[in-house]
This record gives sequence, C-alpha cells and structure tokens, in this order.
Amino acid sequence: MIRHTCTIGSTSYVLAQGLGIDHLKTQMVEAIRSGGGFVDFVVFGNRGISVLVSPGTSIVFETAEVDLDDRDTGDVARPFTTIDEWAL
Repeated sequence: MIRHTCTIGSTSYVLAQGLGIDHLKTQMVEAIRSGGGFVDFVVFGNRGISVLVSPGTSIVFETAEVDLDDRDTGDVARPFTTIDEWAL
C-alpha cells in the first residue's frame, strides 16, 4: 500500500489510505494562486483536516510503501486512534 504524508509548514499529516495526492496538490495550488484559502482532506485515523494554505506556505509530499490498515477507510464518521497516540 502506498502511504502519502503531507507536511505543511512544520506539521506533518499522514493522509488516509487511498487518498490520491494529485487532486490535493491541485487544490493547494489553486488556494495559493487565489491568495489563500482552506483546503480540506482526510488523514490517517479517518479524521477530517482543514488547513489554511497561502502564498509562502511550505508544502512537501512524501510517499512510502506500508502495510494495509483495514481501519483506515477515509470515513470521518468512524475515526480511530493508534496506540502510539495514547497518552500513557
């Protein structure tokens, strides 16, 4: 499975499995060209994110091969967390 990570400024977002980055890149470029705007997408854990993208925003996409996680469906109505996110 291909997993994409998008780093905006200094914050990294692991994108939901199966989320294509071409459309997300297009949305971000359009927001920047229009002087800024919010771009919505779903991240790993089925959580919706809305990020303000503006000219001068640093955006980096990274791609890696990972194992499939059946919980990561992109359905924001069914979010989940990983054990790594629990405060122990």
